[in-house]
Amino acid sequence: MGIALSQSTLRAVLADMLSCLLRHGLTRIIVINGHGGNVQAVHEVTQDIYRESKILIPSFYLWRVAYSYLPGILGAEVAAKSAGHGADPLTSVMMHLFPEWIRHDMVPPKPTAPTVMGSPVINFGAIRFAGAEIAVPVELDEIAPNGVWAGDPGLCSAETGAALVAKLVEVGVKLAQHIAGT
Repeated sequence: MGIALSQSTLRAVLADMLSCLLRHGLTRIIVINGHGGNVQAVHEVTQDIYRESKILIPSFYLWRVAYSYLPGILGAEVAAKSAGHGADPLTSVMMHLFPEWIRHDMVPPKPTAPTVMGSPVINFGAIRFAGAEIAVPVELDEIAPNGVWAGDPGLCSAETGAALVAKLVEVGVKLAQHIAGT
């Protein structure tokens, strides 16, 4: 179970937090984000700050970065099968960092592909209709009732997680050093 903030509340909290840091003279800031639902709010707030003050605040969305490294770690074919919500990259990272929290007996099989309006879901909030990507305002639990969508969590491993953590740390450090040096 989790508690979710509305997008307007999240934007207000982010704006207040970042404004406070800026008032204290901090101008070399990186937002580290681990949730896809936060991406738009982070972008809107940091874009507003940039428009007002020309201070550029990058967002390091962990899972977007991790997805980009999966093909190099697993090979393109296996990465395509393992990647998805409730599967890679997050499950492998959890298997590496917190193996005692993983109940392998409860790892679900790869889900069947959901449909909305008779069309295949291609990502959260979008379907493929007549060859086009069409936005649909459905909730996560409607297309992934057990939290797993698109990827096969049975293909996740602590070894993949270790490789992803190493890459995330490497690029995170490089980004921080780059921002600190600009």
